Amino acid sequence: MLVDYMSLNMLHQLITNSMDELLVVFQRHTDFLPSKSQLDLIGTENDETTNERDPEDPQVEYAAYIIPQT
Repeated sequence: MLVDYMSLNMLHQLITNSMDELLVVFQRHTDFLPSKSQLDLIGTENDETTNERDPEDPQVEYAAYIIPQT
């Protein structure tokens, strides 16, 4: 599962709460704006009426793949 558009604080909470999972964390390129179909594909809800994201938004910093350890 991909968790996208995380701030550093959200990333810290995710790491703290994910003891049973492997996280692959990477810094996003803030100029990449996923399309609505890409957001649907990764299961991220888009509450906005457009697909545009503010590239200056400091909340758009990190993303992580969560891999459950079974």
